[in-house]
Amino acid sequence: MRHFRPTISFRQEPSGDPVYCKVDGERFNKPKTIKLMTESSYRIDITLKPPMTLEEASFHGQNLELVQKFGDSNACVHSSNFNTNGLKPSKKKERETMVLSLKIKEVGLLQMETQMKLYSASSTQHCQWGTMLHGIEMECESSPESDYVKIIKEIYR
Repeated sequence: MRHFRPTISFRQEPSGDPVYCKVDGERFNKPKTIKLMTESSYRIDITLKPPMTLEEASFHGQNLELVQKFGDSNACVHSSNFNTNGLKPSKKKERETMVLSLKIKEVGLLQMETQMKLYSASSTQHCQWGTMLHGIEMECESSPESDYVKIIKEIYR
């Protein structure tokens, strides 16, 4: 078994403002919901500890063009932009499942489901209410017998 710790973070672009989340309890599939605005651009940062080669990434079906921002013997950070152009605001009392897929060389495919609420671009007040999301840390393991990565734990910081 190979254990590693990816962290995923989101920032609004071009401002660099934070993204917020809220606790939904047991009403939906996941206890926390990340808030995004439609017709907006976001930066996704992917940190891998220990450093690994990230071959491909996609979020909600959009291929992410990765740029390595940092790398040393402890970690590496890749960044990409994601936009919500063309996505519709979530209906009241509904959530969207958006999947982040990471193909990691010699490790396998990591698929993380995120629970999102999409707000109209004019609803900035709703998007900025809640807890500031610094990142989602995961504990993962991969096995030579499988091409898929198992997420053991997710921690919202």
